[in-house]
Amino acid sequence: LDRDGALAEAIEDGDVVVLRHPHLSDADKAALSKARLVVCMVTSDRAAWSWVEILDKQRLMVTSFPQYLHVTGDVPSCNGWRYLPIAFDARHHEAVQPKPWSERSGVAFVGSLGSSQWPQGTYAVAKVAERCDGFRWWGQKIGPVGEHLERTYAGEAYGLDYLRIMAATKIVLDRHGSVNLVSAYPGAPLRWEAANMRLYEATGMGALLLTEDAHNIGDLFEPWTECGIYRNPDDLVRVVKHYQKWDDRAEEIARAGRDMTLLSHTYRDRAEKLLGWIVEAIRG
Repeated sequence: LDRDGALAEAIEDGDVVVLRHPHLSDADKAALSKARLVVCMVTSDRAAWSWVEILDKQRLMVTSFPQYLHVTGDVPSCNGWRYLPIAFDARHHEAVQPKPWSERSGVAFVGSLGSSQWPQGTYAVAKVAERCDGFRWWGQKIGPVGEHLERTYAGEAYGLDYLRIMAATKIVLDRHGSVNLVSAYPGAPLRWEAANMRLYEATGMGALLLTEDAHNIGDLFEPWTECGIYRNPDDLVRVVKHYQKWDDRAEEIARAGRDMTLLSHTYRDRAEKLLGWIVEAIRG
């Protein structure tokens, strides 16, 4: 929406409205009462969506954050939350044309580092920069990153250039932010929840993905068969060195991860699932 009131002017009685952000004017919020169904795509601060309680039961809450399905309090209740993971745009596979394994090389991270949002990830990637050969990274430096990440920094990369790096790399590292480090219930130990685009971009481009040992990673990829996992920075260094040595096995896992993404983690798959939920909610 490019201005306040734009939704109020556009919506008609009986519409199905899909919202991707929660920040609406009062007029726009009031206009949603005319909708047959409001689908809220919650990919940010869940508390910012608390206002949807005014919509009574004409809403469907959809999120890519699995932890939001189990939290109460500031999360709106409704017809039940639906979990819809992020996915891969399969058209990019054709546009980029990933290199065969024999023409790939190195270890890479593509994304932002240095912010207080990713302290664990920045430290883990820095350990690889310090101790593993063939590592480089691309992305934004959001604050200081330290000498080893400065030494291995290759610049910013966006769009298809971002994907081309993964398409030419053997091992791609992943890291999540603090928003993905959560407790299952008050007082429980913190655990990672896997929920970012790099999971699918790295695998979709045919690289070996190394990601955190997240609670839900097995719901997305089979560890050690379709991706690699690590528990801490030293473990990540160990896993990287292991697969640099055992290149044939790295290729097998990368191929299986690519096949899983192209088969089950595309936006076509996600769109079909979302459409099914919408139809179900409308029919009530």
